Amino acid sequence: MPLEDYENQLYYSCIGCGSCRVGYKSFMPICPSGEKFGFDSYYAVGRLKIARGLLDGTVEWSEALLDRLFTCLGCAACNELCYHQTGMKPLDIIMEVKRQLVERGIAHPRNKGVAHTRHKEIIKNFKNYHNPYGRPSRTQTEECNQSGAEILYFVGCQRTWEAPQIVANETIKLLRLAEVDFCMLMDEWCCGSPLLATGHQKAAREIVKHNIEAIEKLGVKTVVCDCPTCYITFRDSYPNILGKELPFKLMHKIEYLEGLINSQKLRPVKEVPEKVTYHDPCTLGRLGKIYESPRNVLNSIPGLEMVEMPRNRESAWCCGSGGGVAFSYPDFATWTALRRLDEAESTGANLLTTVCPICEKTFVAALGTDKRAIKVCDVSELLLRSLE
Repeated sequence: MPLEDYENQLYYSCIGCGSCRVGYKSFMPICPSGEKFGFDSYYAVGRLKIARGLLDGTVEWSEALLDRLFTCLGCAACNELCYHQTGMKPLDIIMEVKRQLVERGIAHPRNKGVAHTRHKEIIKNFKNYHNPYGRPSRTQTEECNQSGAEILYFVGCQRTWEAPQIVANETIKLLRLAEVDFCMLMDEWCCGSPLLATGHQKAAREIVKHNIEAIEKLGVKTVVCDCPTCYITFRDSYPNILGKELPFKLMHKIEYLEGLINSQKLRPVKEVPEKVTYHDPCTLGRLGKIYESPRNVLNSIPGLEMVEMPRNRESAWCCGSGGGVAFSYPDFATWTALRRLDEAESTGANLLTTVCPICEKTFVAALGTDKRAIKVCDVSELLLRSLE
């Protein structure tokens, strides 16, 4: 939606109260960029003032805005309290400003002083390999392009190349144990989220079109996404870009696994003697509103003790890798992840578990820079341990 369409919200809904700095219900610090860099312009409240200034001409479209806007993790923490108080979602406006910075040629790697030189590399990789990592697609398993199946397991580029790949294999094991008739894409492209998160909506259209056509050819009824970002991108961005609803039902992996447990197609019986704390991914939680499914799966596992971090559910602190920040500001991403690892260790848990490959990869990478006793794993790993 054009920035001009947010004029009433910017002038009459946002009163500059700063509630977007703290978590909904917890009232603890919640905006990583604001906490890291300190100035109002790194919080949603300041970013909305910038947007207002761009509308009335008191702020110029310039490179001076880039760090303020592109350090936004897109975690949607600012949306929670602000939406309940005013009915507005600051992240929508922030994303539109980012998009316009790209459209106007300001957020371009050729410009001197821009901290986003990797954006050019990402766009090149998408053109050549259809993913941000510049790696060729590869055959997955015997289920690839299998016709007649009603379920498609969409692995995502994180699980394919970046995050611990064993989790995708373990998810496949879980689906086979439950005797699910499923298929996978032989030539799976990235969902396009890195392009959308960095304001390159036009470049994402080809990705969106390809993925929908490839899935439609298989005739599946349900797409199960491993990655929460893929799930939200399919759910929210694809219909907007295509101008029509998705031709299939969409689920995140953890919802589907919970259903398999409830229907007793998966029966956790073996004890898993671990003390764990669960990290709510921003995309699955605040954007997807899926909070209880992962906890229900964890609570179904015998012997597992679960403890909550002080900031959980709507108030969860981000892992640090959203919004393209992992590419453009890796040190900031690590700083954010380490704060979350400290919080996880404060619970006394020996395992930090989640259901997001981006979060998992970010935490593991952060542990490589600053050692902690806590380990990181996916919920599906714990579930599989209770079955084998």
